[in-house]
Parts: sequence; C-alpha cells; structure tokens
Amino acid sequence: MIKVSSTQHYYVMKNLILILALFITYFAGYSQVSDIEKNALIAFNKSTDGENWTIKWDLNKPVNEWYGVRVIDNHVTQIILTNNNLHGTISSEITQLGHLKTLNLHRNSIIGVIPANIGNLKELKELILSFNSIKGEIPASLYSIKSLENLSLFMNEISGSISPKIGQLTNLKQLVLFNNFFSGRIPKEIGNLTQLEVIQISSNKISGNIPTEICQLQQLQIVSLFDNQMEGTIPLGIASLVNLKELNLKENKFTPIYPLELKKLGFIKQLYIDSKENSINISNNTQDVIAAALK
Repeated sequence: MIKVSSTQHYYVMKNLILILALFITYFAGYSQVSDIEKNALIAFNKSTDGENWTIKWDLNKPVNEWYGVRVIDNHVTQIILTNNNLHGTISSEITQLGHLKTLNLHRNSIIGVIPANIGNLKELKELILSFNSIKGEIPASLYSIKSLENLSLFMNEISGSISPKIGQLTNLKQLVLFNNFFSGRIPKEIGNLTQLEVIQISSNKISGNIPTEICQLQQLQIVSLFDNQMEGTIPLGIASLVNLKELNLKENKFTPIYPLELKKLGFIKQLYIDSKENSINISNNTQDVIAAALK
C-alpha cells in the first residue's frame, strides 16, 4: 500500500480546490438567460435596427457578451446603449425583462412611445430615455415602479400632464423632464418624494403655481422650472431647503418677489429669479447679487 504523507495530502487537496474554483469561474462566464429574456432582447434589437448599431450584438454569442448588457444570476439586469445609433421603437417585449434595473438609451434616434406595460419592470431603478424623439404620454403603469430612482426623459416630444400618481415613486431621486411638451400643473403629490434631489421640468408648457409641498423635500439640490407658463407667488418656504444649490424660475409669470424676501434665498449658489426691482441671474456669489439688488 502506498502511503501518502500529510504534506502530499495537503497539496492534493489544494490542487483539487483550485481546479474546482476554475471550473466554477469558467461556467459562470457562460451564464445563460432564459429563452424569454433572450427573445425579448432579440425583439428589441430588431425594433431598433440592430444591424446598423454602432456597436452591434453578435446574436450567436452568449447574452452576457452582448455590448451594454449585464447578466447577474442568469437574468438581464442592465442595458446601457447610449449614443449607439439606435433607430426605431422600443419593443413591448423589453418589459419581459423582469429583473432589469437599468435601461439607458440616451442620445439615440428612438421614436414611438414608451411601452404601455413598462410597469412590469418592477425592479427598475433607472429609466433614461433622454435625447431621442419619443412621443405620447408617460404610461400610467410607470407610476407603479416603486423602485425607480432616476426618471430622465428630457429632450423628447413627450406630452400630457404629470399624473398625481407621481407621488407613488417614493424612491425617486432624479426627475428630469425638460424640453418636452408637458402641460398642466405640477401635482401637490410631488411632496411625497422625500428622496428627490433633482427636479428639472424647464422648457415645457407647465402652468399653475409651485405647490407648497415642494418645500417639504429636504434633499432637493436642483429645482429648474424656467421657460414655462407658471404663475402665482413663489413659496418662500423654499428657503428652508438647506441643500438647495440651484434654483431657476425665470421666464414664467410668477409674481416678482421683493428684494428683502429675496435675501432669504441668499444661500443658493446659482439663482435665476425675478425680483420686484431686478432680474437676478446666475452668480458664483449670490449674496453679492442680492446685496446689489437691495441698494
């Protein structure tokens, strides 16, 4: 009988563990998604003219090797195809990617509408469809995506109003809708978005006043509502938003505020607003501009 020393046994076990680790790593690299998810991606590729993308998908390779696609635990969790020459529409099949967390199609040539059943993406955190030619309205189902943190639809042709159901998106941090055709009022339910850091709805057709509920959003850093049809008084409760760095309310029909009221907003680094006596523009030192207005 051949005797194996403890040292030899140690190295045999070490090699076996190493082989096992390499085996697991090798097959992890070839993670497989379900046919449903793969076919959903293929339908999306076809609907956006995949043959003419700048960086194309090789549909014969594993899905985790497709450009801009991330696969975790055999599920598609991320699609990032910014500035990749996508032309066409977003196929409804994409909403079958139930584990998708990021859909970023910024700066392409996508037309059509946001799929009506976009709300099926219950784990979605980032929906970035900016700088395309998307029309229609925000689908009602979108407001059911409670996980959503970033909704960026700027530079499109989206119309309709912002639904009061926006208040259901309680994890939202960025609401970026500028340069579209949104109309109607900003709903008071926006006050439910306590995590909101950025609200940019400039260059639309928004009317009505600024809801006072916006003054409850203590995480706000940027508020940009310029170039709309808003009116009424500017709620001075905005002065309680200590994290606010930028406030742009110009090119509306707000009642101008008096310089002494304006002084309460002196902590804001970038301020675009109409006062009773002057038009206040952006400044690196807002206090200096306000001081000049008070003279």
